[in-house]
Amino acid sequence: GPQADAFAYRALAIGAGTAAVAMAAAMGWRRSRRDGLIAAGLIAFSYPMIHFSSEARGYALLLLAALASFHLMEAYLRAPSRRRLAAFILVSLLGLASHLTFLMVEAGLAAWAAMVLYRRFGSIVSTLARLILLFGVQFLVLEAFAAVAWNNMVIGGSPSVSAASSAAITVQLGFGVDALAGGSNWLAVAVVSAVIMMIWRLYREGDASWIFHL
Repeated sequence: GPQADAFAYRALAIGAGTAAVAMAAAMGWRRSRRDGLIAAGLIAFSYPMIHFSSEARGYALLLLAALASFHLMEAYLRAPSRRRLAAFILVSLLGLASHLTFLMVEAGLAAWAAMVLYRRFGSIVSTLARLILLFGVQFLVLEAFAAVAWNNMVIGGSPSVSAASSAAITVQLGFGVDALAGGSNWLAVAVVSAVIMMIWRLYREGDASWIFHL
């Protein structure tokens, strides 16, 4: 209710933000202890993550679901199982319930899964059948939501800005620069360039997750 303590409103976000650090560590730990510590550090000291983890909104839970869904997708594509499939679907539904921008994560995961599955089976029909298993429930839930609530949504927040400006501000805030107070766009350009190089490296190494990151 409106008279609840401020912490009560933010408890879920704080918990999700804290869990995201542990999730990132687990994802990196799969490769090496060093990677686990680096991944956890990037999340723990990310300004947007700290900010979202103190807001009574859905972003912290969305980002936790994004990390967890990537982790589960990676595991499922390596060794499919019903347990991993069910866990992936549940985490995806949590992400969609947190914020509708989770659709961007789902789209990236679907592109990644499609590439891996088509390479494995060499058949469009087999690939589509497995994509339906992975994303069919989420699609039906989203369709039901659209039928009931989509037209009744009221979009709030500040005036919209261009995609390029939004991306530049996000990157700069992520690395501690106050972009809203006139930060330089050069840092954003440098970071995006480095990310593109890393995506290119994944592509050259044959890691299909490059398409998700892109």
